[in-house]
Amino acid sequence: MSFDNQTLDQWKGYDTLYLNDDHIKYNEVIVPLSQIQQINISMYSSMSVGHAGVGAYGIGGVFFQYFIDLDIVTLNDTYSYSILNNKLVVDMFDYILKNNITVYDPLHLIELYHEKHDPVALNNYINNHFKDWAKKYHLDNPRDNFAYYSEVYQNKEKNEKKDIFGLKILKKALKKKY
Repeated sequence: MSFDNQTLDQWKGYDTLYLNDDHIKYNEVIVPLSQIQQINISMYSSMSVGHAGVGAYGIGGVFFQYFIDLDIVTLNDTYSYSILNNKLVVDMFDYILKNNITVYDPLHLIELYHEKHDPVALNNYINNHFKDWAKKYHLDNPRDNFAYYSEVYQNKEKNEKKDIFGLKILKKALKKKY
């Protein structure tokens, strides 16, 4: 995310949602603020595999990352964006509020992000409540599936499936069938 026509080198090579004075821009799509009827705010989780340490002596695990779903509704279209849960989310919410855009926020994320300034406290709160939110509001939890990615990855040269995420080992360790 970038605000007020920033052209920072840090955004080169990244998909960036630009929140400018009178419009929102993503790639070649420009949505004037005057055409926005409403912005819908929601959230989803994404499962990731992590490893800390060196080689076989490291510790691996599955963890969740959270993303903000932002649907910008105009008379003609709805533009949907996925925003990484980071410190710029509060600035994005402030931008939306500053521009008096109607917001549908059933999870009360704007309020939550303004109350929880510490990113660890915020993430802990989301970790503790997301499962219930997902059930109540039909959120993707996770949106992508670890088992799916492990099973469908194919080595294109040999055309054979590979267990790149170690799902077979994880299945044995957990003694569950997927």
